[in-house]
Amino acid sequence: MQSNDDSDKLQSENITVQIPKINITVIQKQKKFKALSLMPGQAKFAHMTPLLFLSGITCFMDTQATNMALPYMQKDFDVSESLIQWTLTIYYLAQASLSIPIAKFGENIGQVYTLFGLFVISFLINIGLFFVKNFPAFLVLRFISGAVCGGQLVCRTSLVRKLAPPQKAQQYLQYLQILMSIMVIIVPLLAGVLIDIDWPWIYLVCALSAFLNILTVIPYTNPETPKEKAKFDIWGCVVLFCAIGFLDIAFTILSSYHYVGCGVFVVLSIIMFVVFVYIEKKAADPVLPLQLMKNPVVSYIIANVSYFYIGTGLGYLLPQTFMFYGHPASQTGMITTAAALVMLLVSLFLPKLSKKVLNKHIMVTSFSLNVITIICGIVFSSNVYAFIAIWLVFQTINTFFSQLVFPITLLSVPPQYTSQMSAVPTTSKTLTQGVAMCAVSRGGFSYAFAYPKNIAYEKSAQVVRSRTLYVTYKNEIAYEIFYLFINFVQLYYILLFKQLIQLNIPQIQVIQQYYLKLILIQLTYILE
Repeated sequence: MQSNDDSDKLQSENITVQIPKINITVIQKQKKFKALSLMPGQAKFAHMTPLLFLSGITCFMDTQATNMALPYMQKDFDVSESLIQWTLTIYYLAQASLSIPIAKFGENIGQVYTLFGLFVISFLINIGLFFVKNFPAFLVLRFISGAVCGGQLVCRTSLVRKLAPPQKAQQYLQYLQILMSIMVIIVPLLAGVLIDIDWPWIYLVCALSAFLNILTVIPYTNPETPKEKAKFDIWGCVVLFCAIGFLDIAFTILSSYHYVGCGVFVVLSIIMFVVFVYIEKKAADPVLPLQLMKNPVVSYIIANVSYFYIGTGLGYLLPQTFMFYGHPASQTGMITTAAALVMLLVSLFLPKLSKKVLNKHIMVTSFSLNVITIICGIVFSSNVYAFIAIWLVFQTINTFFSQLVFPITLLSVPPQYTSQMSAVPTTSKTLTQGVAMCAVSRGGFSYAFAYPKNIAYEKSAQVVRSRTLYVTYKNEIAYEIFYLFINFVQLYYILLFKQLIQLNIPQIQVIQQYYLKLILIQLTYILE
C-alpha cells in the first residue's frame, strides 16, 4: 500500500531532472602505417592524389606510348603491321574480359588489398616488357598488363567513392576526372621523348610508377567487405573473350589474304556470340544486361562503338604517318598533347552549351562536321601538316560526342539499372578498340566488308538499307550520318595506307570507286 501512495505522490508533483550533456566522440583506432586522412568515409582528396595520379600514369602511359611506339616495335620485332597491332589488341581484350571479374574480386577482399597486389604484378610485368625480345612472350606480358590495368582502373574508382565523405563523393569523382585530364596532357610529351631514346624505356617508367604505387597504397585503410560475397558470370566472360578474340584473329588473317581461314574464324566468332547470348539469358548476374538492350540504349551503344572505332583508327594512323615522313616521336607527343589541351577546354565549355542545345543535336552535328573533316582528309592526305590539322579538328569535334554519350546512356535506363549499365559503355569501348586495331591495320575492315567480289555494287543499296545500324532507330537520319561517316573513314584508310605502306593491290582502284558510289547512295538517301 505504501508503494501505491508513493507513486500517486510522484504523479501529482512536477519533478525536473537535469541530465548533464555528454559529448561522445568515436575515435577510430589508427593502425600502424595507416593514415587517418586515408580512412573510409573521411579521406582527403589531396592526400589521395599521389596514388590516383601514379596509377593513371602507369595505365595511360602503357596504352598511349605503346600506340605511339608501334612503328618502332614493328621494325625491332620484324613483324607485319597486322601482327604488331596485337600488342594493343590483346591488351584491350584482357581489359574488357577481366576488368569486371577483378572488380568483383576487389569487392570481396577490399580495394586496397587488390590494388596492392595489382601494383606488384604491374611492376614485375613492366620490368619483363623492358627486357623481353621475343614477340610471342611480349604478347603474353601485354595480355597480363591489360588485365592488371583494367583492374586498377575499376578498383581505383570504387576506392575513391568509398574513401570520400558521403557528402563529397560526387565532388571527389569530378576531381578524379580533372586529374586524369591533366595526366593526358603530360603523358604524350613524356612518351615521345622516351620513344626517341628507345621505346622499351616507356615500360621502365611504367615499372617505376608501379613501384611508387606500391609505397603510396600502404597508408590506406582497406574498406569493409560485404558479408555476402559478390558473384560473377565467369563463363560469360570467357565466351565473350573468345568471340571477340576470334573476330580479331579473322581480321588479322584477312590482312594476309587467307580468306578461308578468315571465314572460319568469323563463323567461330558468330557461334561464340550466340552461345554468349544464351549464357547471359540464364545467368543470375550477367556480364551484359540483355534485358536493357532496347532503344534508345542500343542506339547510344552503337554510337559509342562508332566513335571509338573511328577514333582508334585515326589514333593508329597518327604515329604511322609521322614515321613515314621522318618526324620524331616527340613531335607525335606534342600533337597529342595539343589535342588533349583543346579537348580539356572543350569539356569545360560543353556543360554551358548542353544547357542551351539538346544533347542529341550536339551529337548529330559533331558527326556531320566530322564527315566534312574526313572529306578534307581525302583531299589533303598527301600533306602531313594537313593531316595534323585534320586530326586535331577531328579530336576537338569528337570531344563533344564523347563527353555526352556516357551520361546519356546511363540516364536512358531506370535508376535501379544504372549500376548494371555503367559497365556497358566502357566494355563496348574496350572491345571496339581491339577490333579497330585489327580492322584498320592495312585496311582490313574495308577488304572484309567492301570487297567487290563479296558485295556487288548492284546489291549495295539493298545491303546498306538492311543494316540494323539505322533501320530500327527513332532518329534514322542521325545514324545514317554515323554509318556514312564510317564509310568516309574507311575510304580515307585506303587512300592513306596506299601512300604510306605502298600497297600494290590491283583492286585498290575498284574498292575506291565502290566506296565513292556507296557514299553517293547514302547521301541520296539522307536528302530524300
